[in-house]
Amino acid sequence: MNEMDRDQTVIELDMLSDQAAIWFQRMSDKSVGAETQTAFDEWIRADDTHKLAYEEYSAIWDHPEFEAILQEFADDGAQYPANENKSFLKTIKWGVLAASLIICVSVIFYGLDEEWSSKNHLEYQTAVGEFKNVTFPDGSLVVLNTDTKLHISFGDQRKVYLTQGEAYFDIKKDGRDFIVEGGTGRIKVLGTAFNARVNYNQMVVAVDRGKVSVSSLSMTNNDEKTLLALDRLAVTDEKLGTVLKSREKVADWREGWLDVNDRSLAEVVEELDRYYAGEIRLGKSDMWQLRVTGRFNLKNIKKATRLLGGSMNLKVTVTKNNEIIIG
Repeated sequence: MNEMDRDQTVIELDMLSDQAAIWFQRMSDKSVGAETQTAFDEWIRADDTHKLAYEEYSAIWDHPEFEAILQEFADDGAQYPANENKSFLKTIKWGVLAASLIICVSVIFYGLDEEWSSKNHLEYQTAVGEFKNVTFPDGSLVVLNTDTKLHISFGDQRKVYLTQGEAYFDIKKDGRDFIVEGGTGRIKVLGTAFNARVNYNQMVVAVDRGKVSVSSLSMTNNDEKTLLALDRLAVTDEKLGTVLKSREKVADWREGWLDVNDRSLAEVVEELDRYYAGEIRLGKSDMWQLRVTGRFNLKNIKKATRLLGGSMNLKVTVTKNNEIIIG
């Protein structure tokens, strides 16, 4: 695992750490209700790493060195009245646990990192300009677009974390939920084909066939929308967007082409730039809103930019640094 992959894994493990901390605190309450217990059991069963993270928290809580640190705080709090001292110690114990986790996280989650990799948790990525076809363990077919990174966690449910870029999913139905999370969006399907793209703070979903439900990871109202074939939707931090019908073929990039229908020149240049190792930019800002309709070869970006410029009577210049300037 290279450094970038490890950094991303740590981000995911930090999210797992937060979840484990919440559950550990809830389950430490002696008056845990049946509903909370059921929800906890479901969380544990959802993924092997959930159980491991929870056990790590328990281990820290019961560690002798943790108890020794806690005792020092207890001695400092001895001047409080008995009932206040109990509250003080409870607060301190959680505070020291958090501090201990900060100190121990690199050691603890190194083991989680190894567990993450060894239990059928796979990672896939592409370089700029690269496309990759992969088959998941369940038989689902996935095509990764340029500069894309994702990893999967398959257990009682099938879960994909799209952390960067774009991918086309052709899901094999096997009775388990198939979930894709990326940016601020969450997609849930059983059997269908769709495209998902993470772009800055949003996820854009386009359905090729079948249907999916889409929700936001950052919204608290549990709102979701159902998308059918050719439906398109953007999810941002603030809202679920309006469901629109695609005017362009879903995931045409899989065939190595970019088909555009009445899109701005700025949008088209931004799209082509995703597939180019250098930089593509417009020479003048007053050209940004010019409209473009056409088909461009993603496997030969220099040729595509010449075609784009020629169709609009714009000069295309390639600098010594391989920068492409249009206009």
